[in-house]
Amino acid sequence: SGYYEDNRYAVALFIGNIVPHKGAHIAIELCRRAGIPLWVAGPLLDGAYGERVINDCGVKGATYIGTLDETEKYRAMSQASLVICPANTGYQNYHETAQLVVIEAGFCGTSVLGSRSGGLPEYVEKMGGKCGGNMREMLALLPGMMERTDHKETRERTVENFDLTRFKDEWMGILGAG
Repeated sequence: SGYYEDNRYAVALFIGNIVPHKGAHIAIELCRRAGIPLWVAGPLLDGAYGERVINDCGVKGATYIGTLDETEKYRAMSQASLVICPANTGYQNYHETAQLVVIEAGFCGTSVLGSRSGGLPEYVEKMGGKCGGNMREMLALLPGMMERTDHKETRERTVENFDLTRFKDEWMGILGAG
């Protein structure tokens, strides 16, 4: 039920705002080096950077699929083999908090390859994804992540760890409000 498919395209997906700190250029370069097709989706919120990403897509073999509405976003997540969240820690010492994209991908049964930035690993690893600390580490993880076929397990782990009631209770306890 919902947005979940067992049959996936052999493609990775970067989805998010197209701004330097989210790292679309990193996802493009990772996939280029690994020879893996990449869909890039999201609004172009930084003119010069957006132009760079569009150009890189054309030159480096990725495909910019535009800004997606909610239905299109979940369909793309359900069809991709992997979502890549490579937060750019080199951009003004940026550290990702918790990307909603990670949880949404997990509910679609799609594994996530992320960077070790801020709180991102906690979310990615709870659903069975992996994180790398730099381009070399992420590149080493990428082929194996693309070959994963345990989409049902990814979805089950996400439901188990991010069920709204459980998630709320856990956070209320952390905040001392529960």
